[in-house]
Amino acid sequence: GFSRGNSVSLTLNAFIQWKLENNLRKAYQESRAAYAAAIIMDTRNGEILAMASLPDFDPNQGAAFSELSRINRTIATIYEPGSTFKMFSLAALSEQNLLDEETVYFCPGYFEYKGIRTGCPGNHGRLNLSRVMKKSCNAGVITATWNLPVLEFYRTLASLGFGKRTGITLPAEEKGILKNPSEWDIHLKMSIPI
Repeated sequence: GFSRGNSVSLTLNAFIQWKLENNLRKAYQESRAAYAAAIIMDTRNGEILAMASLPDFDPNQGAAFSELSRINRTIATIYEPGSTFKMFSLAALSEQNLLDEETVYFCPGYFEYKGIRTGCPGNHGRLNLSRVMKKSCNAGVITATWNLPVLEFYRTLASLGFGKRTGITLPAEEKGILKNPSEWDIHLKMSIPI
């Protein structure tokens, strides 16, 4: 007999998918990168409008392509988010009512604690929190989060989904890495916020 499977609801937009694939392929070829991946999501509801990963393969001839080209790097590879993560550090500060636009941070081009130094993209001098974010100032963000209790910082990040799978119904999704608060040494206390 015939049995019904699970329902599938696609949210991909064919035009956006086509544009993403073309632009990603161009950037991939021009940069000569080992791989490239991109997702376009509707941030209001989490719908994936377009998703692409390169190198790619023809599913009609999957066996003719290497295993590496069959990896959907948008979900099967873990990335450090880089400076985009700074907004989540601000969210953790906000959760603890520690956001203060009046506080002035000083950036000498690095943040240093007990001889351990993390660089900054510039020597920004004195700046408030808005300018810290505008300049993507590592020293400012680290200073702002330095006294934030590690457990509270961790709880905010975990509640935002870091260290978990998204639950997308595609195979081979990796969960991110969010170290347990007991593992946050000085290096992590400097690197996680930025």
